[in-house]
Amino acid sequence: MKDNIEKRFYKTSEVAGILNIPATTLRYWETEFPKLSPRRTRTGQRLYTPADIRKVEMINYLLKVKGLKIEAAKAYLKDNPSGRTKEADIVLRLRDIKNTLESLIANL
Repeated sequence: MKDNIEKRFYKTSEVAGILNIPATTLRYWETEFPKLSPRRTRTGQRLYTPADIRKVEMINYLLKVKGLKIEAAKAYLKDNPSGRTKEADIVLRLRDIKNTLESLIANL
C-alpha cells in the first residue's frame, strides 16, 4: 500500500475504496481512535494523508484480521505507538505485491 499512495490528500470515499472499508466505518473509527484525525476543509470534508491511511490500515488489521475488539485495539496501539507488527508488515507487503501483479496483468 505505501508504494501506491501518490497523492497528498484523499477524500473519505477514496480511502474507503482503496481499503474496501465503508465510509461510515472510517468516520466511526475517528470517534474511537483519537490518533486517527484527518484534516478537514473549511466545509468539513475529511482529507486523509498517506500517514492517516496507514493508521486506518493498522486499525483495520487489528479489528478485522486479528479479530480484536475496539478496546483491545486501543490498548494495543497505546502500548505499541508505531502500530506495527511483523504480521502487519507482512500483510502490507503482500498487498503491495498483489497490487503490482494486478497492474501487470491489466497492462497485458
